Amino acid sequence: MSQIPNELPPDSKLIEEVITDLNIIQVIDRKTPRGMIRVMTFDRSQKRNAGGILVSNVNWPPISQVSWSAGLAWLYNPNIQKIAVIGAGCGMVQRNILRWFPGSEFRIHIDAVDLESHVFELARKYFGYPYDNPRLKSHCCDGLKFLTADQTKLDFIFVDVFFRGRTPKEFVCVEFLKMLRAKKLNDGGVFAINIMSEVESPDGALTPFLIILKALHHVFGSSQVFAYPLSRMDNEVWDKEARFKRTNIVVFAVNSERASAISHEAFNSKMKYSPPASGWEPLLKNYWEAASHSDLLASYKDCMLLSEADQDAVNQYLRVSDERLKSPSSS
Repeated sequence: MSQIPNELPPDSKLIEEVITDLNIIQVIDRKTPRGMIRVMTFDRSQKRNAGGILVSNVNWPPISQVSWSAGLAWLYNPNIQKIAVIGAGCGMVQRNILRWFPGSEFRIHIDAVDLESHVFELARKYFGYPYDNPRLKSHCCDGLKFLTADQTKLDFIFVDVFFRGRTPKEFVCVEFLKMLRAKKLNDGGVFAINIMSEVESPDGALTPFLIILKALHHVFGSSQVFAYPLSRMDNEVWDKEARFKRTNIVVFAVNSERASAISHEAFNSKMKYSPPASGWEPLLKNYWEAASHSDLLASYKDCMLLSEADQDAVNQYLRVSDERLKSPSSS
């Protein structure tokens, strides 16, 4: 095992490290007010991690907000059955969905895809990854190739892919999104992507979030795209001052002429397993308010189509992304 990196926080313990051609993957236990929490990190970065479970009970529901946000897809399509999770990570999204819909009567099937075989191995060893569940199939392959090679249409595609801190541009380019809508999503199907970005830039420049939002609006239409910025794990209310801070933002796009949401009560009744500590309803309320009742995001609804004036900023973002991917010293 390699030496513990300098950026490992105090009160943290390195459990295992695996060095691959693409990543340095670590499993780390961190001391927090909630107890010891286990995460999987990449490139020895404490800011880019997957998972989030209590070490005292790895079979307890995940505490990662990203994994819980996947359930919001059922707001827009309550009949989801065929699912692909691109960027399987620790399996938190998959575990949550299987817990929410535990019976065979729901006919849920999940294809989980990750480029790194070690991710699956570590997830099974340390995070309770449900390998033996017949409704989950794991694929060690390129996520883009997986989505383009098979003609099976899906009800829900959840993309949670990062490489050196950025969402690879191939997953957010207009051509790829058009292919997904035309060939991979059923009518009413939901596409969701987790990104790390500021909502706005103080100087008015396009952030990665706005670039991706514009691309989704261009392909799906602005009325079918919904953004949920995730604050922190204590479920505090999102505020306008947070718009300049880098955070996870999960963006949903619905393959429908008119997306509509089911009620809180109907949605809550479908979720069979509540998160620890606070319950599902407060978390849902936080997302709902952030997306539907915040001046911060309401102003983006009808004016986010890609324009020629945006192209320089978009190209610059993609160039920076390419440079980071090519540089072996990038972190």
